[in-house]
Amino acid sequence: GHGRGAVDGVGGTYATAAITDINIILNDAQHIKAQSSLLNQRWDEIRAIPDTLKIH
Repeated sequence: GHGRGAVDGVGGTYATAAITDINIILNDAQHIKAQSSLLNQRWDEIRAIPDTLKIH
């Protein structure tokens, strides 16, 4: 069954360690709409890096 083998034990240990270091942040539609004008302003002010299309 699931979670009974030696490899499952090691994987479970790492999964548990990873989960403890995760912070979940909810960004709902209302929050995104409230920030959209600021984000649009930031995008409008970004300057292109010359010749990036030549090397990409």
